[in-house]
Amino acid sequence: MSSEKWQTFTIRAAALAFMALAVTGCDDKSKKTADATPGGQVIARVAGAEVTIYELNEERRHVTVAPNAKPDDVTRALLDALVERKILAKQAIDAGLDRQPNTLLELRRARETILAQAYVTRQAAGRTPVAQRDIEKFVADNPNMFANQEELFVDQVVVDNASLTPELEKTIHPSKNLADVERILDENSIKHFRRVETLSSAVIPPEAATKMENAGPDDVFVFRNDQIAAYSVVTGKRLQPVTGDVALSLARNRLQSQKNAADLAEIRQVARQGINVTYLGDYTALMAAKPQSAGTSAPIAPNETEKSGNTPTDGSAPAGGDTAKSPDVGSTPK
Repeated sequence: MSSEKWQTFTIRAAALAFMALAVTGCDDKSKKTADATPGGQVIARVAGAEVTIYELNEERRHVTVAPNAKPDDVTRALLDALVERKILAKQAIDAGLDRQPNTLLELRRARETILAQAYVTRQAAGRTPVAQRDIEKFVADNPNMFANQEELFVDQVVVDNASLTPELEKTIHPSKNLADVERILDENSIKHFRRVETLSSAVIPPEAATKMENAGPDDVFVFRNDQIAAYSVVTGKRLQPVTGDVALSLARNRLQSQKNAADLAEIRQVARQGINVTYLGDYTALMAAKPQSAGTSAPIAPNETEKSGNTPTDGSAPAGGDTAKSPDVGSTPK
């Protein structure tokens, strides 16, 4: 499920929780509330609880409507889903589900998640976008990503990182070609497979791109990510320059994404200032210790509802077009 869908699901779940709480005692207040609400804002009542146009408009924010959808059909579907959610929330309260420990924890977590995101969004709203001069400098300083961008065709032997011990890596390191790599892996009963891949110099570290530019037909490079190591040989190249407005747009997206991440880290750091946090019991020593996995990939990853690395910092939508992750690249000496 995509991040957008997960975020939508979380917000709707939280809204369900809050509306469920709001239903309690609403029968006693429904007439008073109705009298105090300006006409036209209330569009329905569910067991005495009001449904307002603002709630319906909020639902619209969290759905993607097909271009050929009829407005009345969209409104009908949204309002029906909103009403059904309120009905289910009331049934849950009537059944006492809102008092169950797990439900209370989920309600608290949903509320805190939404409030945290609201705080980040407000703090980020005043941040300035990346300056044009910085974008132009980035394009000029990174020719491998733009004017000199190349497609690199590579032959690879791929193996699971978990299968590579330090000793085995030392044995593979001096390999002269992929046949040597396969032979060593076979001798050690390590599963692997062969594939042909296309890489872009735009996502390869500059120093690695330079090495690969001058690589011979048997020079073996190692491409890594969190899961695999791919022992690779360059079999061909094709110039694919990116210039003009396209280059500036891609550079803007990349720099803005990086700035978003930096701004988000700063917002989080500033938010912690002046807040006293005390860990108790065994957690005192646990939280004081340095992670054993320092310098490697994170031991946990946020689930889809909590990913906020693309939080806008200029009041606009998150910058896109920079989804490629640069692989770690090494080479075997000859």
